[in-house]
Parts: sequence; C-alpha cells; structure tokens
Amino acid sequence: MLFSTSSLIPESFYGKSLFQAPNEWKEMWEDHDSRQWKNLAFLKEPAIIIGTGSTTSLALLIARLGLYFWNKAWIPLFPYEYLELPSPPSSLLCISYSGKTKDIEYALSHGKQKEVSQIFLVTGNPHTSFKRYLSSSGLFSFSTKRVDNGFAPSFSTLILASLFLTYLGQKESTQPLCFSIAWE
Repeated sequence: MLFSTSSLIPESFYGKSLFQAPNEWKEMWEDHDSRQWKNLAFLKEPAIIIGTGSTTSLALLIARLGLYFWNKAWIPLFPYEYLELPSPPSSLLCISYSGKTKDIEYALSHGKQKEVSQIFLVTGNPHTSFKRYLSSSGLFSFSTKRVDNGFAPSFSTLILASLFLTYLGQKESTQPLCFSIAWE
C-alpha cells in the first residue's frame, strides 16, 4: 500500500489524474504526519492546488516548486478530482485567470462547506464574486481591474506564477526569489 489509512488521497486515486505524482510525493504522503518540517509554508499540509484550462500547468509548477524549495507535499488536481476526495485538505489554493470559472467556484464553495481551514484564490480579477468563499487575505490578484473572458496567453500564467512565488519567497525564504518576464 502506498498510503497510510490516514492519508488524504488513496492509491487508486492517482490513476485518474493527469498530474501523475512522482514517487517522492507518494513517500512524503505516506509519512507526512510524522515528519518534522524545517520550513513552515503558509499553506498547511496537506494542501491541494487546483487549476483549469491554461492554469493547470501553473498548478503543477507551484506544486513541484513547493516540493523542491520548501519540501512541501502539495498536490495539483483538477476541480472534479478535488470534489471526489474522501476527506478535505487543510489548505486549498485555486487558480483562475478570469476569477469566474464555474469549476473553480464549485471547488471553492465545496472547500467552504467542508470547513477547509485555508482557502486561497490567485486571479486576474480583484473584483471576483468568489471572495465570499476565501479565507481572510485569501485573494491574490495580479490586476487592478477585471480581466475579460477569453484565451489566457502564456504571459498571464507567468505573471500568476511570479506573483505567487514572490509572495511565497517573502513569507518563507531567507533567500529572495526573483522572476523576470520578457515579451518579444
């Protein structure tokens, strides 16, 4: 058995996800209750990171960087996968370019209903109606006005990633994290 009975995600669940978890994650989940974590991130473990559309790659990036930089077992999932979990996580981070994706709203409302202790949203829409589901200070926005619906280009995903990771770097790291975005 890859996971203990107290684990959040059962072994059979991994076959459904497009984000196949590396073996290191499975080992960390198996004994996450007994580990002494050196760095405490603001996302409590176990944490689920949700993205849809163009933000799925960002969810995977944040999860992998969390594992690499802070030794954190964050699991990236699609919203429908999160809704199928047998028990709620400690933290939920959703990513939505427009701030009005229905799948993200379902995930956020489910987290609120299940009393997830930390609920965050990274978005380009600071006036999103999803604020009602979030923890205090749970909105991370890279824009000062509403972002229109439509295709989210690659640079918008990079903006989201740099915003979130810079925030993590300020909260966690003794070394500053620097990101640069260039357009041709």
